[in-house]
Amino acid sequence: MVGRAVADDPDRGLGWLGDEIDVHQAIGDMTGLDLGDDGFQDAYDALKAEAEELIRRPRIWSAIEALAALPVECHAVDSTVAMSIIDPILIGFPDHS
Repeated sequence: MVGRAVADDPDRGLGWLGDEIDVHQAIGDMTGLDLGDDGFQDAYDALKAEAEELIRRPRIWSAIEALAALPVECHAVDSTVAMSIIDPILIGFPDHS
């Protein structure tokens, strides 16, 4: 949702390309499909729709905003730090362990 606001920013161009490559790799890892394979686009579309539905949930969006509030200089956040931010927000949320 935030990405749409900065998608046309030329300073973000390479970052978005890297993000897209990461998404393609993740879909390949999850499905065993490569970018050119039949079914890859269907898997991409289904996972994108699921992700869009998830981030529209207020508690999940709150967790995303909390992570995004980290200083811009933090280009990577390890899982321990991420979970220390996310866990208190999602406590009691269905499917959160």
